[in-house]
Amino acid sequence: MERFRELLIDLSVSPKIQNYEQIIQEGNRKKYSCGNFYEGKCRKYLVNSEAPALWISNNEMDPHPILCYICPYFSLRQDDSRRVAFDLFEILLYYESLGEQIEKELIIMDQKTSLSNQNFYIRRRREELIHLLEETRSKLRISKLLIQILFKK
Repeated sequence: MERFRELLIDLSVSPKIQNYEQIIQEGNRKKYSCGNFYEGKCRKYLVNSEAPALWISNNEMDPHPILCYICPYFSLRQDDSRRVAFDLFEILLYYESLGEQIEKELIIMDQKTSLSNQNFYIRRRREELIHLLEETRSKLRISKLLIQILFKK
């Protein structure tokens, strides 16, 4: 049954996402190395009636790798045992806010570096921020796509 649910998600989402296989590999890597994933279930999310039924089994969630890819709660250690309600809209808002923060930091960095000679550390930090912004935008697009697919009426 779980494999069937995974296939349904793959069929719905894969044609609409570039590099889908890469994203799934990254999601699986995150899933199986996450401190919140234990005994085949995500221990971070509280599953409620609004969570997508495709990812629920016995009131617990064994998340599809695409959800692990966009999950903002990835942890190598489970320091914070606090659980949160699963909400794709919250994930969407998280990435929108993060993207805005990164863009502001890049603008400030560009203003400062235009006044002086860029050193190696500033250039490297700028490259890291640009990479993080691209990743954030990708996760934002995927979050919007999942919301569109799962809540389409």
